Amino acid sequence: MQTAEGRTMESAEKIRTAIAEVVDSATRRFADATEEMRRTAGSIKSELDLTRAELKKGVIEMPEEAKESTSAIRRAVAEQINALKELSDIVAKSGRSGSSEQGEPRGLRPAPQAPARAAEPPLRRPPAPQPQPQPQPAPRAPQAPLAETTLRGTLDLERPAEAPRRENGKTQQGGWVRDLLTNASREEELRPAAPAEAPRATPAQRSPLHVMESLNSLSVDIARAIDHDASIELWNRYRRGERDVFTRRLYTLKGQQTFDEIRRKYQAESEFRAAVDRYCEDFEKLLKDVSRNDRDNIMAQTYLTSDTGKVYTMLAHASGRLH
Repeated sequence: MQTAEGRTMESAEKIRTAIAEVVDSATRRFADATEEMRRTAGSIKSELDLTRAELKKGVIEMPEEAKESTSAIRRAVAEQINALKELSDIVAKSGRSGSSEQGEPRGLRPAPQAPARAAEPPLRRPPAPQPQPQPQPAPRAPQAPLAETTLRGTLDLERPAEAPRRENGKTQQGGWVRDLLTNASREEELRPAAPAEAPRATPAQRSPLHVMESLNSLSVDIARAIDHDASIELWNRYRRGERDVFTRRLYTLKGQQTFDEIRRKYQAESEFRAAVDRYCEDFEKLLKDVSRNDRDNIMAQTYLTSDTGKVYTMLAHASGRLH
């Protein structure tokens, strides 16, 4: 009995010791977990405090930053408006001066003709050189090269000063494509009469100012039909040597309709095709002249992405020059 009792007590002691070890281990693990949770909670609290401080700072500073940004935008818009006003004033003054310069020859031209014709029967019938005073506008002839150096595609350089006004009315009604075709046909009609009326044709030529005004009115219409960013990207790829890069994604939805109309007219109407070819040839010549001293292709890129360059892009694409 004593041996059994001793064994029982020994077993109970072992069990007690094992239980104590298990409890101690569990207590230590619980304490470690509690400490870890405390540290995690402290870290979360610190992050929350930092986030709260940043949010508070942002809420306080955001109105100030927004106010400063708004002021900067307002100043930039005001500067742009002033610049546009100055530009419009310059264009208006230039237009008035150009129209006044062209109006004077028209008013003075009949005056020498009438006395000359009236005086021919009674007095100066024999000498034929009497009509020589008519070529008085000859000193204005140097303006012709200036007009010819501009792009000719849609511009009639042999119409009187009133023609731009009529042409502007037609442009508003029928669009720039009809304007292009009408001007091209008028150039063809005026060609046979040019030798007979050579003395009068020289003073009746439009000044470079009106040439550029007509060109600018056309380029604005086409510029709205072309995606500017896509134009820059496609021209960069084309100038790197890639081919067949110009697709319909270059144009807006309305621009695609304009492109289809240009291509149809180019294929069907010879006068329109001739006008488009002249415009493209003049622009390519201009681009070639600019590229001679343009090592970084900056000027060429500027010409190609300008409104005038966008006119060339659409016409050259529609005529098949950009394959």
